[in-house]
Amino acid sequence: MKINDIVTITCYRQTKTMHRQQAIAEYQEAMLCCEGSEAERYSNIYFQLLEGRKHCCDASEQEKKQ
Repeated sequence: MKINDIVTITCYRQTKTMHRQQAIAEYQEAMLCCEGSEAERYSNIYFQLLEGRKHCCDASEQEKKQ
């Protein structure tokens, strides 16, 4: 995994592309500044970024299956 590779992020039904390093910083801050379901959405994306995924979304794996 390269730090500056491009990732696709879907959050609140909007999709954008950005560099992984920038996305990690942005979603880490958002995760720490929010509470409840909003923080959960951002943490889902944050941990997917850390896992090295090329496409990340705010829904948990369990929500995707429903």
